[in-house]
Order: sequence, then structure tokens, then C-alpha cells
Amino acid sequence: MKRCFIFQDNKSQKFWNIEFEEGGTSFHVNYGRLGTSGQTQEKSFATAEACAKEVTKMIASKVKKGYTETTEEGVKNAKDEAKWFGIEYDEYESYRDKAGNDAPHPLILKLQKYKNLDTLKILVLQNWGEEYEDNPQEILDWMTDHPEKFPKLESLTVGDMGFETCEISWIMQANYDRIWKAFPNLKELHVQGRNDLTFGQIESDSLVALSVRCGGLGADVMQEITKAKAPNLKKLVLYLGVDDYGFDCTPEDIHALLNDSDFPHLINLGLCNTDIPDLVLEEILQSKYAAQLEVLDLSMSTTTDETAQMLLDHLDQLPKLKEIDFHYHYLSDGMMAKLKKLPYKVDVSGQEEAEEYDGEIYRNPMFTE
Repeated sequence: MKRCFIFQDNKSQKFWNIEFEEGGTSFHVNYGRLGTSGQTQEKSFATAEACAKEVTKMIASKVKKGYTETTEEGVKNAKDEAKWFGIEYDEYESYRDKAGNDAPHPLILKLQKYKNLDTLKILVLQNWGEEYEDNPQEILDWMTDHPEKFPKLESLTVGDMGFETCEISWIMQANYDRIWKAFPNLKELHVQGRNDLTFGQIESDSLVALSVRCGGLGADVMQEITKAKAPNLKKLVLYLGVDDYGFDCTPEDIHALLNDSDFPHLINLGLCNTDIPDLVLEEILQSKYAAQLEVLDLSMSTTTDETAQMLLDHLDQLPKLKEIDFHYHYLSDGMMAKLKKLPYKVDVSGQEEAEEYDGEIYRNPMFTE
């Protein structure tokens, strides 16, 4: 018997196959990146019972991690369901020098030349050539002008690039107001960068995940999200950032997001990359979403023992909590040990040390510039 599984999101495209015989004492596992032959391993056991138990355990583990069962043919064809597109600055500059500024953006040409746009469920736009100066509006406008070319699109990520290409706070973004009508089946939208970013009136019955990664979130964007009509949203992750790089939300804005928005199915909340984790956690604990949250993400922040103790003292206000993400923090060894004893999945990796200068103590979130 052979069972096949795939995992696809905006970061990973993987397959995992397991082949075994009923009553046998060994099995083969074949795994790797979609579109490749992957690696193969064999495991043998003393008894058929031990072998069957391990097979069941491994399959359950993959399903829990988000793998979906399919067929061998499904694994072969799945490689066209996700695609990353990007161009380098030299490629952009060379094309525009030859063709003129009125010519189509070279990233649009790449999309047009790709033969399997109609099969894509996951689309990632990485770099578009002049991320510091030009936004990707031209590309998004072309997509929303031609939604028929993306009939299966479920997940869109724009600006997924490392600091060596463009620092997170310098990435130019765009207006997404037309996205909602053009792609009514869009389930996920992930944006990196906030300069020129606007979502307009978010209206989507399909949207289940929304994230904004930046060094400083604007109040205007937070207010647009607060007013969103996304009744099936389950996951919201916002990098708040710092004042010096654009964060201008007030405590009232954060309170409104957590109490005036209407996300009845929200279970995964991340208000992270912030230098005000105490205020953020206090608002979350008092919010209307506290009783339904399963995942709490305060990662990449200036979290100290005081913040963590506040959480420990009020865990009763989070009755459905299953996972806490504190990775990149300023917690003590003792507090990390306390958190690890909780009956939840807890990430306290990335312990940082505060810096002292002229008698002042400095702590910074992970991403600012």
C-alpha cells in the first residue's frame, strides 16, 4: 500500500509518501520538494505490530502539520499549484532602458509567459526591481484587470524578500482595494512593507488569513483592518514596529481593532514585532477575542518577564489557548523555564540581551529598519 501527502503554503512546497505492506515489518518513505524525486528512507522493525504503529504515528503527525492526502498523480501535478516570481534590479533597469517607461513591467511579462497561471493556487511576488522607489501597483493592476488568468488563486504574497534585497521598512507597497472583487476566492493575503500600503474596503467571505510584515504599521492600515468585512477570518498577524519607522497607532486604535472589528472565527492572533508588548497583551486579555483565541503570537518583541508574568497571571482569560509564540524576546532563564512548563506549545527561542548605553537600557524588536 502506498499513501501520498503534500504540503503547500507560501513558504514550502513538499511531498511525503509512505509505502508499506499490511502485516509487513518495514516501510519506505519518499519525501522532498515538489517537482523533485526527493529522498528515500527505509525503516525495519522486529514485529508487524511495531511497524504498523509507527506508520500510523507518522501519518498522523503529517496530517497534524497540515499535509493533505492525495494520489501519486496528485503529487506529480501539484508542482504547478505554487510559484514564486521576482526580478533583479539590473533586469528591471535593462528592460526599461531598452523599451521605455511605458513598456509593460518585466515582472508582468514573466507572468504572461508562464504557461500554468490557470493552475496556480499560491502566488508569491518577491522583488520587482526597484523596491525602494517604485511600488508594485502596476503588477497588481494588471492582475486585477485580468482575474480570469488566475482562476484558482487562493493565496497571494507580495514583497517576500530578504533585507539584502530591501530592508523591510523601505519596501514600497500598493493599493489592494481592487483585489477583493477581482479575486473573491482569495483565502490568504500576506504583505511585506507598508509604504503606500492601503487595503481599501476589505470585503471577502473567503479570506481566512491576513498578515502585514513591516517595521512600523500605520494607523490608517489598522483602521482599515478594523472595518474589514471578513466574517471567516481565522488568522491575523500584524507587525506593529516602532515610531521611527512608521508606527503611529494609538492605544485607542489597538483597542478598536480588538473590540470593534467583527471576526467571529478569529483563533490565531499575532500583534508582534513591537516595543509595547505590555500594552498589547493587556488589550488582548481584555478583548472580545480573548475567550476564543487558540494561538497567541507576541514574537519578535521587547517582551520581558513582566509581560510574561502578566500572561501567566491571566491565563484563565484565554480558556482555549493552545500555543504561545514568544520567539525573539528579553526573558530571563527562569521565566523561560516557567513558560516551558505550561500545557501548551510554547516557543521561547531567540533569547536576546538588553544593551546599556550612557546608563540607559535599550531593547529593540526584531524588525525596525
